[in-house]
Amino acid sequence: MNSPVAVMGTVVISSNLGTLIYVDDEVVGTIPHVVIMDLLSGPHEIRYEIPDYETFEETVEVVGGQKNEFSHQFPLLGALRISCDPYAKVRLDG
Repeated sequence: MNSPVAVMGTVVISSNLGTLIYVDDEVVGTIPHVVIMDLLSGPHEIRYEIPDYETFEETVEVVGGQKNEFSHQFPLLGALRISCDPYAKVRLDG
């Protein structure tokens, strides 16, 4: 009697710099490193999380024997730098 053979698919995940990547509720990496791993074929949950900002979750279907690419890009984050004299009052939006 033959037992079923598990079929794996190569998964490539990318997102914004600093995004934590979870697959099936386990942390698998942080971008800037593109996350590359082998997963069993079938449905999997991917969560993209930028701490203190935003989270995006999706269910993906991994196809065995193939390269599966998944990506989510969050809207760009901005930065503000203020240079002033000591004890200066700085107001933003009022």
